[in-house]
Amino acid sequence: EIMPSLVGSEMCIRDSFVTEDEQGNEFLNRTVSLRLTEDGELTDGASRKLRMDAASRIDPLKDITIDAHGVVSQGDDIVGQIEVRSLFIDERALEPVGGGAYVTNEQSGEGLPIETNHVFSGALEGSNVTPVESMVELITLERDFQSLTKVIHAYREADDALVDDDRPPGVSEARAAVV
Repeated sequence: EIMPSLVGSEMCIRDSFVTEDEQGNEFLNRTVSLRLTEDGELTDGASRKLRMDAASRIDPLKDITIDAHGVVSQGDDIVGQIEVRSLFIDERALEPVGGGAYVTNEQSGEGLPIETNHVFSGALEGSNVTPVESMVELITLERDFQSLTKVIHAYREADDALVDDDRPPGVSEARAAVV
């Protein structure tokens, strides 16, 4: 679910933004909160640079806009295109490294750079879990489990009563267990 953000510098995507740290390690993010540094670089909350093909330098004193295709502009000038990746071999195999970032591995594959129209500026990706619905479902399942436990207990008691009724008179429980 895509939700409006209270902070205009946040954006999310259905694919993955590519960021990199100072050592050149690559990270993938679906949601980033951007900051414009004094050097004119866009960074995420962990100070990783947002990878983009910079057509020109970003002026840190001017406002920027990012359109649905990931094109970064200042006024009428296009200053770059954000690198976006998708089409992983197995997206579920991406390894989480904290802060909403992931790294690729052999199972996930590197993904392919794509052109997108799914960049949502001023938005966040919300949870796909509704806590109240999950709690209600959990309570319902717990009650179902308790009911089944009572049925099993009643069945065992009825079975024990039948065994006791089939025992010949005067035979003790211990002797009946041996027979």
